[in-house]
Amino acid sequence: MKYNTISALLIGLIFQGLWAVAQNNYTIKGTLSNVKDGEIINLLEKNGNLGVTIARDTVKNGKFDFSGKINELTEFTLIGNSANFPLTYLSVWVSPNSEIQVSGDNYFLKTWNVISKDPRQQELDRYTALTKQELDSIQSLSVQISLLFQKRSKASADERKIIRFQIDSLRAIESVWQKKVFEKEISILKTAQVNDIWFKKMIEMALDVRYNEKSSLRPAVTSLFNKLTPQQKLEFSALEINNYLYPPVVVKKGEPMVDTILKDLNGKNHMLKDYKGKYLLLDFWSVGCGPCMMAIPELKQLDSTAKDKLLVVSISMDTKKEIWERISLSQKISWLNLSDGKGMTGIAARYGVNGIPHYVVISPEGIVLNSWVGYSEGLLQEKLKPYLE
Repeated sequence: MKYNTISALLIGLIFQGLWAVAQNNYTIKGTLSNVKDGEIINLLEKNGNLGVTIARDTVKNGKFDFSGKINELTEFTLIGNSANFPLTYLSVWVSPNSEIQVSGDNYFLKTWNVISKDPRQQELDRYTALTKQELDSIQSLSVQISLLFQKRSKASADERKIIRFQIDSLRAIESVWQKKVFEKEISILKTAQVNDIWFKKMIEMALDVRYNEKSSLRPAVTSLFNKLTPQQKLEFSALEINNYLYPPVVVKKGEPMVDTILKDLNGKNHMLKDYKGKYLLLDFWSVGCGPCMMAIPELKQLDSTAKDKLLVVSISMDTKKEIWERISLSQKISWLNLSDGKGMTGIAARYGVNGIPHYVVISPEGIVLNSWVGYSEGLLQEKLKPYLE
């Protein structure tokens, strides 16, 4: 009897363990029409404002599917991999043990239908349903603009001028449609519950306020933002919106460096002032940024050959520590590798980081000497040469 009891207990524990593992499974199955077989669909995991490609599938007989394991609610995005797709994405919110159905009858993936039990997906569908006509018009224009850019790369000087005019004309039409989308979305935001989707839409509008000189959204977006509770304004997304609506003062060349508490992967605190005495190269980067990853070999070389004069300080924009840690280990990043956990809303905002990789050179005395965005082979060596010689 005792043996049978122990056996039953073990079987029960094994069954519970297997069930717990199964509960972490998810599937995303797509059914498409009017999309050619052979097209590639990418699945990305959102990480702050960036996405990391974790899988891809080829459309076959109008089908694609993804499956895997997750431990918590995760926002994935679907992106097409050819010029037939618009330069946009479809958000898919996935929970452990969820089965998601996606369907579409064209290449305009932003408005594909998503069947899901997740309330966030259902909330997002409210916005999509209200703005489908406008979104499809924008997606159509996006495809046309991409094709014109391809044509422009092979055109003569006179032809490029004509194509440039065509692109500008299409973008002007695109901005009209986008304004209509925002106006309709604001009508929902005024009465909607403050949640992940509410913040997502507000961030998109705050970005328009920040970077679109012709934006008329500031009064409405500011009014909505000011209605948040003090506690809600402390959320990461709210801090991001605040940075776009009220940009922080950006440190300029010739001014003292901006500093803050930064942590390494072991949780130890660091500050830039601790490393005065050498030139500092701040490297604002993320695993979801292709050029950032391309720059790693050159950063390794600088760290090994110029460390008597220069300290490389990589500052991760990844807001999920596990992603930052995983890529740091796989790339064998041995130099100073830090994060304030705030993505582009923390110290990055004070250095004017809008795109990455973004590099800042600081003198041994703590003065900002140079700052630039982007990477190409040999660029870091070239930019640092005046200081290292």
